[in-house]
Amino acid sequence: MVYWNKDAIYALSSYKILAWLVGVWPIDDNIFCSKIRYLFVIVSEILLMTTLLMDVYLACENSSEDPIDTYVVASSSMLGIIKLTMLQIQRSTLSINLCSAIQDWCNIKDRNSREIMIQYARTARIISLSLFYCGFVSLTFYLLRLLPFINATANGRTFVLPMTCLFESVSNLQYVLITFYQVIQLFVTYAGNCCTEGIFVGITMHLCGQLKLLMSDFHQIDHKYKHKGGSIIEEFVVRHRKLLKLTETIEDSYSIIILTQIFTSAILICITGFGLIVSWHIHDIVMTVKSIVIMNVMLMQCFLYSYAGDNLRDQSEALSFALYDSNWCDFSPNDKRDLAFIMIKTNIPIRLTAGKFFYVTRATFTDILKTAISYLSALRVMIDKQETNSNDALFLNITLHVCGQVKILRANFLNFDIRGPHICNRFNVLIERHKYLIKLARALAEMISFVLSIELFLISILLCIMGVFQLILQLSENNVVLIMKNIMVQSTFLTQLTLYGIIGNYLRSEMEEIGLSIYRSTWYNFPAKLTRHIIFIIMCSDSPVALEAGNFIVVNLATYVSILKASLSYLSVLLIGISYSYYLVPMTNIRWKDDVSYAMTPFKLLTWPIGVWPLQVYNIYSFLRCIFATCCVSLMVILPSIELYTDCNNAEQNVDSLMLLCCGILGILKTVWFRIHARNLTNNYSSALNDYLMIKNAKHRAIMRKHASTGRILCCFLMCFSYFSCLLYTIIPFLSNANNKINVTSETMLQYTVPSRCALEYFNAPTSNDSLFLNITLHICGQVEVLKAKFIDFDVTRPQVYKRFLTLIKRHSYLIRLARELADTISFILLIQLSIISLQLCIMGFQFILALKDNDTAMAIKSIMVQSAFLSQLTLYSFIGDYLKSQMEEVGLCVYQNIWYDFPTKLTRNLIFVIMRSESPVTLRAGHFIVVNLSTYMSILKASITYLSVLRVMVET
Repeated sequence: MVYWNKDAIYALSSYKILAWLVGVWPIDDNIFCSKIRYLFVIVSEILLMTTLLMDVYLACENSSEDPIDTYVVASSSMLGIIKLTMLQIQRSTLSINLCSAIQDWCNIKDRNSREIMIQYARTARIISLSLFYCGFVSLTFYLLRLLPFINATANGRTFVLPMTCLFESVSNLQYVLITFYQVIQLFVTYAGNCCTEGIFVGITMHLCGQLKLLMSDFHQIDHKYKHKGGSIIEEFVVRHRKLLKLTETIEDSYSIIILTQIFTSAILICITGFGLIVSWHIHDIVMTVKSIVIMNVMLMQCFLYSYAGDNLRDQSEALSFALYDSNWCDFSPNDKRDLAFIMIKTNIPIRLTAGKFFYVTRATFTDILKTAISYLSALRVMIDKQETNSNDALFLNITLHVCGQVKILRANFLNFDIRGPHICNRFNVLIERHKYLIKLARALAEMISFVLSIELFLISILLCIMGVFQLILQLSENNVVLIMKNIMVQSTFLTQLTLYGIIGNYLRSEMEEIGLSIYRSTWYNFPAKLTRHIIFIIMCSDSPVALEAGNFIVVNLATYVSILKASLSYLSVLLIGISYSYYLVPMTNIRWKDDVSYAMTPFKLLTWPIGVWPLQVYNIYSFLRCIFATCCVSLMVILPSIELYTDCNNAEQNVDSLMLLCCGILGILKTVWFRIHARNLTNNYSSALNDYLMIKNAKHRAIMRKHASTGRILCCFLMCFSYFSCLLYTIIPFLSNANNKINVTSETMLQYTVPSRCALEYFNAPTSNDSLFLNITLHICGQVEVLKAKFIDFDVTRPQVYKRFLTLIKRHSYLIRLARELADTISFILLIQLSIISLQLCIMGFQFILALKDNDTAMAIKSIMVQSAFLSQLTLYSFIGDYLKSQMEEVGLCVYQNIWYDFPTKLTRNLIFVIMRSESPVTLRAGHFIVVNLSTYMSILKASITYLSVLRVMVET
């Protein structure tokens, strides 16, 4: 008998209820009764599936009245049989996981541990109960067929499921019994499917919580080391091995289930989606709502597995970060050796697989969704035929700074002097710097991840809308004004995308080149003690930090090139088809050097008026500035929204309203989000300020200056595109002669710059926040490059070599932390921005196609300019993401490029941790699951162009 305490009941009881009813609860004491219930459920499911298929085979007149229901229920029944059978087969292994979970709840050590476990248990309950409720609503829709049950006659009977062929001539009593049994069959189908997912998400999220607790214990390893003699690693290794074993158990138990679920869900999503399209056209509200609910259930089932898989992977990878962030330099040689083995293991993250064929992540879920939507888009066509850039500059600037610091670190490794005293201490300083820069870059990548995912998505859409739709149509009409406007807007978007791709590539390359810098140094003259440890730094540089959109699309030039190639390919097709105050003293008390002013003044001028400058005094005045800016941008949301709602404009003005609405939403989101996460930006900008104030080496200063200059250039480039696009929107109403002719007999008013005739009768581009983020990200990149130079130039001949190398390690860890803070800050913004940009690229691309068809040159130019602006943002984040990742990854390479073989033995043992840390670099992710890079850019552009290709066919026909 397993003892359940209150917390265990909270975490697992909701799954036990449904699983017990169908006889598959793994730790049921009464095995005989559970097997009886299980056999009854399996027989009911087999009968349900058999009768449905027989009714389809007979193909009588009434058997096809609702074939979608037949396929959905039959597939769900088949899934239920497979799931319940696998749970019964894996009963003993699942009981091990459940008993371990209950034991964990009974052995909670402290309040903090309980809060962590409750947090993951609550998440599991929310996800599973959402699935349970949606499934129950779907069941209710099927039971609506029983509404005419009371008045049913022999000639007008309605069954819960379409089985009229089999049960055409039955008595009233038989009809009642059959209907009642069908209700039971539907319920056990619902219970069998939902309980399987419930048990899975409950166990998996509990394992994530245990990994989180293990990581928390690793963070406290310094304290334990001081109060415990001997090895301190054994208990962690034992617990880690146990969690790995439990994870393998749940993965083996559910591998076939996940494969079957994903395959079946993909098919059913398409089937129910087709039913949704048909019911929408025939105005069948009940069938429409039922189709939507069923699709939500299928999507939630797929999302549940992908979400749990991503969480397991992230928590297992986080253990490696916890190890590297600990004070491992002071551990005993035996403990260092043990930690190295643990880190090697954690570098291979835990992943869930579907049938041992492919990994189950949110990227898998996204692929399923994209495929289903593409299929439904084609079906719909067949049935029918029957402003944010200153944030970018801010991020690019700090990322370039990190790259500069990495380059300085590379120089330090390359020019490391083995003739000076304290060689080990000096090399340790470079390692600490390496750790610091990796932390900065990772913080930047994590902060910008979500923003990059949203921005890439939006820029891809706007490129299609403004770049390939409006421009081509307006070229055919020779409307020079709108052509220029479109070109400038599209150039702005492309600029953003280019800059992010360049920054992402640069950061990654700088990080990866740390190992190369070590190798280029005179490493063959290093002491044997140091030489043995260089390999570890090289290993670290093999996995550099990268900018990622949503933590799965690397932002680099390859992503940018892919997007550009797809855009040009689609453009060619169109041309043929259409004939062509947290931690700072008041800022006024800080004496800014020339370097600081050069690096930060442009971004201060952009962001201080809107209250998001990180180094400002956080008081009521800065808050009022932020509120005022938010209210002003809100007008860009309210006025176009009213215009769209009243539907009193033409299609071109509606597209402009939608574009301005999206820009306004992005502006508000970035301003508010940067204010909420001001602590992370303040940490990074404070670090950047200290870097400039404390720089002494002329070579390192040149690296930082180069990254600051890059940030300024990117900022100016982005701002020029954005404001020129805004200028075009301002002057076009005055240049349109036809619209400026006033007819006294017409009530039509003159055009406004922002479509707002209806709103006033009854373009803001959020570039300053982008510049702020891009600037600090470039700074972090510069600092990583400086750290790389210090690793390369680390001098083992100077005194206190161990202490100096430890300083570099701490600097590396600090930079990683800063970069991760930046990435966390920007993650949500990137997700929204990518979504909006993707949408706008499609809309503006469609407008561009219409403009070319109507020979409206002005509208074509305007579309190009808007798409260029969005693509510029996307490019910038892609560049920054790739640059940051490359800088972080090159830290290990820079360690290897030093004369590591001459390092002292004590120092050499530490190098493996630096190398292994650089194998998991900080990346910019949109929503923590889409890596923002040029690959993401390419994917967004491809999807947008594919969608526009379908629209072009519709326009031509």
